[in-house]
Amino acid sequence: MASTYTANTGIEKIGSGEQAGTWGTTTNTNFDIIDDALNGVLTLTISGNTTLTTDDGSVSNGHHKVLILDGNPSSAFNLTIDPNDQQKWYFISNTTGQTATVKQGGGSGTTVALEASTTAIVYADGTGSNANVARLTPTIIDGTVTTAKIANDAVTTAKIANDAVTTAKIGATAVTLAKMAVNSVDSDQYVDGSIDAVHLATDSVTTVKIADDAVTNAKLAANSVDSDQYVDGSIDAVHLASNSVTTVKIADDAVTVAKMAANSVDSDQYVDGSIDTAHIGNSQVTLAKMAANSVDSAQYVDGSIDTAHIGNSQVTLAKMAANSVDSDQYVDGSIDAAHLANGAVTNSKLAANSVDSDQYVDGSIDATHLASNSVTTAKIANDAVTSAKLDTNIAIAGTLGVTGTTTLGTLNATTVDLGDYTITEAAGTLRIAYQGTNKFKLDSSGNLTVTGNITAFGSI
Repeated sequence: MASTYTANTGIEKIGSGEQAGTWGTTTNTNFDIIDDALNGVLTLTISGNTTLTTDDGSVSNGHHKVLILDGNPSSAFNLTIDPNDQQKWYFISNTTGQTATVKQGGGSGTTVALEASTTAIVYADGTGSNANVARLTPTIIDGTVTTAKIANDAVTTAKIANDAVTTAKIGATAVTLAKMAVNSVDSDQYVDGSIDAVHLATDSVTTVKIADDAVTNAKLAANSVDSDQYVDGSIDAVHLASNSVTTVKIADDAVTVAKMAANSVDSDQYVDGSIDTAHIGNSQVTLAKMAANSVDSAQYVDGSIDTAHIGNSQVTLAKMAANSVDSDQYVDGSIDAAHLANGAVTNSKLAANSVDSDQYVDGSIDATHLASNSVTTAKIANDAVTSAKLDTNIAIAGTLGVTGTTTLGTLNATTVDLGDYTITEAAGTLRIAYQGTNKFKLDSSGNLTVTGNITAFGSI
């Protein structure tokens, strides 16, 4: 008897007496098919429409239980289960960026649209060209969705049924101003007597908000009515209590001249300091009106006190401000030695080049007064540097030229110019040249080299 195959998975059923000696290969293939059908996971790289095929007796992509749709298709695509007469069910994860339509057959059967980045359990009924594909949706048992199961912000307005939020569901102080819609609170929501001054915003109680005759004397707080509330002209003598019009009740500028009786204002009515220049008529302040010592510097116009107003000898040292006398006030030549304080002539007071040899005391310029490098060749008189002025140890960089006779102590130099003869030392070698030509050389090892003859034990 020839082999047959299972209807939905294509597992080969070997006929009786068939495949002697080779049935093991067929059986191993069957086990692979069963393994994929139970636990197989397959990743499909999607580029467009894709077919899941289940071939009889051989491993194929339609055998796997879990399908991961990967890749970057440019548009939505179909995932077709073939053949259309097999019953199938799959766990499918769509990780592409497009919608996958899972179908079986090409007729009028139902399909499942699997959106990008979603997962689903789908099954196909295998009824042929009009086979149906549907989604298996788990049923949630009532009462099993606890608070811990609900993600933050998962319950949106659309999820809440109308009238589902009752008073018992609202936490204390949870209804803030931001939660209340405009015009959502009317008189039915207020508890009688609950609206006090603290609850009323400034200027919030307008005329339209108050019922006629609702504001009685008892409703008015003390000092709650001011000039803004009175109708102009409504307060007459009948409404005013005796002595009720005090100073604080009178508005600024309300008492005009017409309101004041003749001679009703005397010195008692003036506030100290209230009579300023604008209130005094021209020439009304005479000498008799002025108290003794009533005029000080604040009353004088700047610059009004000239020489004619100052008495002789009245400008004493005490009257003069600090730094008020400068060179313009001194008569030329009037400042002599007697007027200068000891130590007053500082460096900043001396003009440039104002001190010459006539001002120096002989012998007063010592080493402290001389700046470094200030004694140049031009400053030294001829024949002024004698042997006594020279240090016994002189270090000379370069060439020392000597004319005449000079007595030196220790001479430190690399070159000594003696006229026709020049003595130089460099790199441990001493040389004597005559008119620029080396004649004698002595190195550090004691080797002597001359360009002429050496006379031993001769006379000089």
